[in-house]
Amino acid sequence: MTPPIPLSDASGHIFMFPFAGDGGNGYAPLLPPRDHPARRRFRPLSLPGHGERLTEPLLSDLEAMAADLFQRIAADLRPNDIFYGHSMGALLVLAVVRRARALHFPLPRAIVVSGMRGPALPTRKGRHLLDREGLRAELRRLGGSPDEVLNNDELFDFFAPMVQADFTAVETRRYHPEPPLPVPITLLLGEEDEISLSEGEVWQQETTHPLRIGSFPGGHFFIFPHAAALRDLLLDTLTAPPPRLVSGG
Repeated sequence: MTPPIPLSDASGHIFMFPFAGDGGNGYAPLLPPRDHPARRRFRPLSLPGHGERLTEPLLSDLEAMAADLFQRIAADLRPNDIFYGHSMGALLVLAVVRRARALHFPLPRAIVVSGMRGPALPTRKGRHLLDREGLRAELRRLGGSPDEVLNNDELFDFFAPMVQADFTAVETRRYHPEPPLPVPITLLLGEEDEISLSEGEVWQQETTHPLRIGSFPGGHFFIFPHAAALRDLLLDTLTAPPPRLVSGG
């Protein structure tokens, strides 16, 4: 069990950016218990049409998603924050931090991303065009979606538009090169995922710091079997001494 952290030494938050199909509770396994003093440091975010924002229209454009999330957290941003995102969430992290830099808001002290190749690389295409059963089969292959949703036609039909909108955002995005961020990035990969190490290393061009890469056994949603280890990593990143500034890029 992660020992309690002194909150006076952890003034920032861990903002958690949603992966495709995250219905608003996707990162629940990664959160500390409700009585843990660090629980309030974790800030999972929801997109329009997902979770607590279910009544809002879905977005299917990654930059529009990033603009929405930035607007929701801008007033709370502090230099000691950590940004974490898995899969689509990793792309949202980059887009939001770039937006914060452009608008002169505080940047996070560190970024942790998982399950996504370097953003400069093309994204796998075709998932957002799958029919109902093709989408269901793809979600089974990826893992991470509850069986009670995939096995129940009514629940799946409710869930599918969220996933299709998210897949559309990822697969139709356009990458625009920008100067690297003065923020350290840690990349985590699943050893059985379809993302290669060389594809992951492309994240290096997004940071002036040396890219840190770690791996875990498992496929695309390795984060759930290793939730405790990932939670510890995020908390350690939150409470570690500030990273040394690296210039260049």
